[in-house]
Amino acid sequence: MACPATAGVAALIRSYFPELSASEVREVLMATTATYKKTVIAPNGEKAKMKDLCITGGFVNAANAVSYLLEKK
Repeated sequence: MACPATAGVAALIRSYFPELSASEVREVLMATTATYKKTVIAPNGEKAKMKDLCITGGFVNAANAVSYLLEKK
């Protein structure tokens, strides 16, 4: 479910900020994730930290992304 959620937030950002390129949208999404510090169950069944399972160590956050872009204006 991460891909559809991230694609939705990217579409939201592009609809409000059409001047942004795809790489700029990616940068915003990466910079504004909501970090998750608890341990999770990895696909192999073992406990792991989110930062060990994905690049950002968190989840996409539409509110953070839009706030970040509005502050940059």
